[in-house]
Amino acid sequence: MSSFIPLNFLEDTVSKKDLEEEHTRELQVEQAYKLFQSALKLQKQKQYESAYKVYEELFKLDIVSNHYFEELDFIRGLQDGSQNTDTDELTLLSPNVKSLRYLIFRNRGFLYLDMLKSNTENKSAEKVKEMFYPLLDDFCIALLYNEPDEKLLETLHEIFSYIGSERLSRFVLEYSLTSRKESDDLSGLLPIDQTVLSQYKTMLEHLSSGKFPKLDLKHLSFLEPIRLDIFAQQEKLASKKVAVIKSTSTKWVDLLDAINIHLKENQDESKIEDANRPRIRIFEPYVLTEEPLDIVRIEFTKRGVAVPATETEVTKAQPEQIVQERKPEEDNRVQRSSKRLSKVEDEIPAVTLESSHFLNMDYFRNQMNETIPNFEIFDVCSTYVEDGSGAQYIKDFKNIVSDWNDSYARAILSYDTAKSEDDNLKLLDLLSGYGKSEELKEKNIPPLGEIDIEFPELNYVEFKTYIIKHLLSKILTTKWSDKLYEKFTEWIVQFEGYIINDIDVESAIGVLEVLVDISTSLESQIKDSINNKLNKAVVNSMCQDLLRIKDKIIRWINYIETFPINDLQVASRFKWCQIIKEKAETKSWTENHPVKHKLQKLLGDAHFKINYPNYKNFIDFSKDSINSQLTIISVLAIFWRILSTSSTEDNKEAIRLLEDILLDSNTEPSDAILSIRNFLKQGSIDMKLSLWNILLSFYQSSNSGDKLTVGFEECVLFLNDYLVNEYVLLDEESRLVTLSRILGFYGSSISFVVTSLASTNWILMHPIKVQTLRLFFELSLLFEINEEASYISSLATSIKSKSTKSYHHLTNTLIKTIILILASIQKSNPQILHSVIRLFHTQLGLIGICGHAGGSFLEIAQEYLKSLPNSDQDICQIIKCKYHYSISIDGVVPADHGTARLDELNKNDCKELASFVLPLCFSKGGSTLNNVPKHDIKLLIDEIYDVIGDPDFDSNEALGRNKATLNYFLDNTRLTKRLFQEAFHGLVRLELGEAEEDKQFNGLYYIEGLLLFSSYKLRKKNMQSRAVELESAISLFENDIICGSNRFESWFLLGQSYGYLVEDDLIWTADKLTASDRKITTANLQRKSLICYLMAINKSLDESIKDVIKPVVGNLMSLFAKEMFSAVCEPMSMHAFKVQSHPRFINRVNGALFEPVSQFPAVDKTVCLKIIQQSLQLSIKSSCREWSDYYYLAKVQRKLDKPAGLVMETMASACRSAFKNKHADNIIEPHYNLVSFALKYVKSNRLDSKDALKYLIEDPLIKLEVGEETDFIKLIIKALNKIDSSDKKNWQHKAKYRLARLMQEEYHDVKGAIDQMSSFISLKTPNKALVSIWKPEPERPGKHFLYTFQYIHFYIELLKEIDDLDSLVAMLPKLRRSNSVMINLSIAWEILCSSVCKIIRESYGIGDNFEFTENLINTLPYQTFAANVKLLPDMMRRQSVPENLKSVLCFLFTVNDIKKLNNGYGPTSFIDDTLVTLYFMIYLNYFEKSSTEVTTDSPGLKKKIAKRDIFPLTNDILKAFKKDIEDVTKQKSYNELITAQKLKQGLNEDKSLENVPASANVNEIIVIDDDDDDNLSQEPATKKSKTESNS
Repeated sequence: MSSFIPLNFLEDTVSKKDLEEEHTRELQVEQAYKLFQSALKLQKQKQYESAYKVYEELFKLDIVSNHYFEELDFIRGLQDGSQNTDTDELTLLSPNVKSLRYLIFRNRGFLYLDMLKSNTENKSAEKVKEMFYPLLDDFCIALLYNEPDEKLLETLHEIFSYIGSERLSRFVLEYSLTSRKESDDLSGLLPIDQTVLSQYKTMLEHLSSGKFPKLDLKHLSFLEPIRLDIFAQQEKLASKKVAVIKSTSTKWVDLLDAINIHLKENQDESKIEDANRPRIRIFEPYVLTEEPLDIVRIEFTKRGVAVPATETEVTKAQPEQIVQERKPEEDNRVQRSSKRLSKVEDEIPAVTLESSHFLNMDYFRNQMNETIPNFEIFDVCSTYVEDGSGAQYIKDFKNIVSDWNDSYARAILSYDTAKSEDDNLKLLDLLSGYGKSEELKEKNIPPLGEIDIEFPELNYVEFKTYIIKHLLSKILTTKWSDKLYEKFTEWIVQFEGYIINDIDVESAIGVLEVLVDISTSLESQIKDSINNKLNKAVVNSMCQDLLRIKDKIIRWINYIETFPINDLQVASRFKWCQIIKEKAETKSWTENHPVKHKLQKLLGDAHFKINYPNYKNFIDFSKDSINSQLTIISVLAIFWRILSTSSTEDNKEAIRLLEDILLDSNTEPSDAILSIRNFLKQGSIDMKLSLWNILLSFYQSSNSGDKLTVGFEECVLFLNDYLVNEYVLLDEESRLVTLSRILGFYGSSISFVVTSLASTNWILMHPIKVQTLRLFFELSLLFEINEEASYISSLATSIKSKSTKSYHHLTNTLIKTIILILASIQKSNPQILHSVIRLFHTQLGLIGICGHAGGSFLEIAQEYLKSLPNSDQDICQIIKCKYHYSISIDGVVPADHGTARLDELNKNDCKELASFVLPLCFSKGGSTLNNVPKHDIKLLIDEIYDVIGDPDFDSNEALGRNKATLNYFLDNTRLTKRLFQEAFHGLVRLELGEAEEDKQFNGLYYIEGLLLFSSYKLRKKNMQSRAVELESAISLFENDIICGSNRFESWFLLGQSYGYLVEDDLIWTADKLTASDRKITTANLQRKSLICYLMAINKSLDESIKDVIKPVVGNLMSLFAKEMFSAVCEPMSMHAFKVQSHPRFINRVNGALFEPVSQFPAVDKTVCLKIIQQSLQLSIKSSCREWSDYYYLAKVQRKLDKPAGLVMETMASACRSAFKNKHADNIIEPHYNLVSFALKYVKSNRLDSKDALKYLIEDPLIKLEVGEETDFIKLIIKALNKIDSSDKKNWQHKAKYRLARLMQEEYHDVKGAIDQMSSFISLKTPNKALVSIWKPEPERPGKHFLYTFQYIHFYIELLKEIDDLDSLVAMLPKLRRSNSVMINLSIAWEILCSSVCKIIRESYGIGDNFEFTENLINTLPYQTFAANVKLLPDMMRRQSVPENLKSVLCFLFTVNDIKKLNNGYGPTSFIDDTLVTLYFMIYLNYFEKSSTEVTTDSPGLKKKIAKRDIFPLTNDILKAFKKDIEDVTKQKSYNELITAQKLKQGLNEDKSLENVPASANVNEIIVIDDDDDDNLSQEPATKKSKTESNS
């Protein structure tokens, strides 16, 4: 088999699963066959029980046990016939499985038969039944899987014949005769069995004579119990079934209940299952019973009399079950809410409510009455707690909230636009149904009495028909209970098909009336369900029921029309029913509607009255009712024309008609309008409310805000009048529902007005008198008191716990009423507006609903407060409620009113917030630089910026141009003298175009940048700052400028931000200071910083922002001066004045090239220092007397060579100012510089020592005590020690360095100087850093890297002076790794290497020139040298290393390590020469004579030794004698070896520095030319010495 698998092969998991199942099935079939063979074998051996057990094992296999459902579907498919569309699994079974099942069922049936034959012990009827019926089942099931064999058919024929089943016996014979013809297998080719044919003919002959043939079947006598049992069952079926139905009373409703219960008790479960499958609700229950009811008898028992237990159970349990089936969701909802309420009642005590419990509400009411003129709200608190007080509508409202139920919820939400999609159709339904209500029906109808007839003994159908006919005869003359009518309608729907041909015409019309009434009610339910958005399955089910009912109606109309009706009343009744049906089904009305013509025809015959007391949708028949209906149709035609409008013109016509009807706007109304007005006067309040609702909705849709306000006010006046007058005349039940509907309508109508008000920016076009709104405002306050009371006492119940939608409706109604009150006050009495807003917000906040109604109250309050003075705190409270950002003003923190938080802000929200918050940031007096917004505002600004984002430069051309202009300005502007002049005179102009940006966001980028910048500075103090924050701040400040602000603060902070980036570049590593090219990026940042400072200075001369500039100008000049000083001095060294972002193309003498750095700065250094001096003086003048300003001014004055007294006085001012600082303990710099300047000026004879000491004596920190000491240097040392001891944090290092210099230079105390320097220079291995110094806050960035180099240089000189070779060697690896902590590392490294080499050479009396090695190389023959060096290692091993060479080996090892460390880094000639010198010293010790030999040169031979030839030889010797070297270094230090060697040479240990020549090939040494170090180190600015060499 090939193992090739295609690349595109995809494994089909489904097919794989099918294969696995098929494999399992095959295994089960194989196992089943084995078990079947075993069972068959046992069966033949007559081991029946064992065989039965094997069959049980066999039926545990899935392949066999799954037969039932497959067979059930197959049989049902046969029953459904052509309607069956499902494919049953039985037909899909494999032939093997079918054959297997056939054999199993067939042979197990014969097993049962054999077991019955052999059963001699227990021949009871029950035992025989237990085996006979499974036997029969197995035989019959076997027929489903295969064609039966002759034995099976013969056995079945005999069994059926014996038990007397003639039909089944005949069926078996007919099956035997026809099966072969119909068979598809080979058996169909066989001829018909003649024996069977003969039996069949004999049977037919006997049946023709009325007899069944008798066969000799004695061998089946064991089935005698079965035959007798079947015979008994047939006799039982042949007898009539008498059903005794017991009713608990003689009431008709109890009788109908008893009949329904009896039927339900006797239903067949299997039939119920089949009937429920198509979900048919309209089903006659008698069809589902097990047995027929041939005779029905009724027995009446009194309640409490004992009845059979089953009857009692059914009678009691059944009604409850019916209720649960009808309203499961409602009952569950009630149960859940009751559990919640019971829990609340357990937690809240039953406190008797008093007015004192509502002090906040009472205070609010009093304040409202005092603030708003003539408002006069009644005492709502007392009215609530006192029973019986107040007007009728007040009492009713108290009853409503205290006893809330679903009817109130439905009424109050009936005008909720979110609930009803089509109020117009609702109005039409209301008008078309006018007259159905109970108040318009006949009241004097006698109730239906108890059962007063005898019931004959009839079968069920006749008995039920008898009852229905009798009740139909009384349905128009008596009043029934709702329960009886409901059950009777169920009977009609279920049973109408049985009686359609058995009743008279009058009863038939009664059935039709019931069906029409049901149809109308069901259609109304469907509409409500759709509006309420119920489950689609429920709606679909009701629609199917409606279609069935309508089919029944059509059938009954056709049936009735077959009768000739001569009675006028009966005919009128039939026509009236048809008119009501057609009217209910009509959706559109016209003036000439067919219903109108039918009514007009009927009017002539209406000389009598027909009452319909029980039908819910029928109007009493009379001449008045017909006229009323004609009027309603005319009204409907007009309203249909109004409500079906689509265009704007039609809408105007509809508005005109409604205004004529409701507002009496037409002084000469038409007859139609007058009839409608009269009609409305007679109609219910619901019609008027619906018309008002439509009119107001038309006003809103046509954007007629002024008309909407006027109409709403007229509507509210009408409602006020109605509640005071007509409302009182209603009965209690009607009043409560009507009041609920009025509240629902008011809430919906005021929503129209508030929505319109919001669209006009909360400006009311037409003022409404606040007194008009008082009544509904008072009701809303009562509602809120009730809600508050529910938290105090369990005696009060919250509406929210019973109907959340109703609670929100009433809450929103209160808020919208307040909104309208505010709008009216803003229009008519704006003086009290601020007080009223604050009063309302406080109260709404206390009850936690100020954010309800979509936040409308917060919207209008915010809009009004924006234009009111002293409203910042109120607006902050609104922001807290609306957006959940807490902004405190003057220490006042907004209260938490528990409003819902917005998911996220959108751009419109940000506009609203920015219009308040951004001006608030700029309004706190002075500059925002000194009043940075607090953390609460920062959170809000961050959110606004996240939503708004950066400017869109791509889509906004003006912004794109501005950005390019700013970038070009910053990248290409050089720091020239002219730029400084123009900036300091306010003449610099940056031409930026005006950008079209939202004015609300003006300053957003600046404030966000300011917050980021402030955060960076705060983090910087804690050493947690990140440069990325600065970059973001820079981008924001640039965006602010790009958007056209040209803001002084943005330029100022840009300068600081770029300055901080420069500092970040310079303080961490010295990488960007090691070469001029590496400084370019940092220098450009510094250049941009200075440009931005200059632009801020330029802008500061603008008189319009003088108040903003004045508080910060000193800080501006100070920071600018310090940044410029940093740019001028080391380590940047005027680099910012030489660079620009893009290299310039320069044509030099040696050719054209791109030059990133100019050769000379654009401004002279002296000019820069003068600008710095002037800036610092301006800073000091502006009352910003910062010690650092004096400090830097003194430095600048000294660099400008100002008089020493002036410089010292300025520095003394810095000391005094610093000492007053709250962080005075950490400020050492000015005091040290005062001492340093005093020393320098005295040594340069520019200042007398007495004058200098005077400054030190007066210094508040030093307080130098001179005493009798006259040595100026000692006093300076004393002052320096005082300064050093004042350094608590041990950050200062310059005082120690200065002490060390004085000790070395003045007193030649080298060891003392080394001790001083060792306090921050460590050569110990555990300490990785060679120099441990930190940058104090006032120090210029990068300067500590200069100090590091200076200190290392000085430290090397000190060690070299005392020949401390151990320390110098220990310094080698640490200095080599110090490339990131100092500048000029290569110079320091060269000095260190040359110092080590010099000490070693001097100890052997070898100078710094290369004369020794040059002479030896020139005189030593190469051949001789080459031959000797091969012998040298062996000779050294044989003769052992002499003592005088051990030190040489150690030094050779050290110099060789230096050479390795120096590889590829610094100059090597001096190190190489030292290495070669030491090697030759070893060589000459063994071959001294050979060095003087002279040999003649031979052609072709190498003539001269090269130094590079020596390096491999040194490595060989060091490897060979490594152990000897280690032994020596363990016993003696390098210093001891040097000392010993010098003694041998006779050299004085205390050598003079004057005799020490300069190091060979030492490069330029940079000495810091700074304010506190120059003129003190006696080093020249540049030291160079040339190596004397003869080479």
